[in-house]
Amino acid sequence: MEKYGDAIESLKQARSLDSSSAVIVTDLGLTLFQAKRLDEAKQAFLDALALDPDTFDAHLNFGMLLQEQKNSEKARAHLRRAIEIRPDDLNGHNNLGVVLAEQERFEEAITFYE
Repeated sequence: MEKYGDAIESLKQARSLDSSSAVIVTDLGLTLFQAKRLDEAKQAFLDALALDPDTFDAHLNFGMLLQEQKNSEKARAHLRRAIEIRPDDLNGHNNLGVVLAEQERFEEAITFYE
């Protein structure tokens, strides 16, 4: 996880220079998520969504984090919101399909793969 240290510090510095940027905070959340610093990543995604509730990447990546934490209901809600924001994005559809399949909602899951 050390390989993410410099990126995390750079994004924290960028955030201190522009605390109103949902994009910077989302990127910080994603990098923390990749570094398996899940509690910090979760907070960053929540912070990004507080800055801009329509941030596609924050919803998508927060949904994936929640899925990893087996919080399927909340993951599903964030992934659905991501799809509402960007209906043509395949990542949102794929990830929502995975969450629904994990919940054994197979017929509904299939619709996100079509």
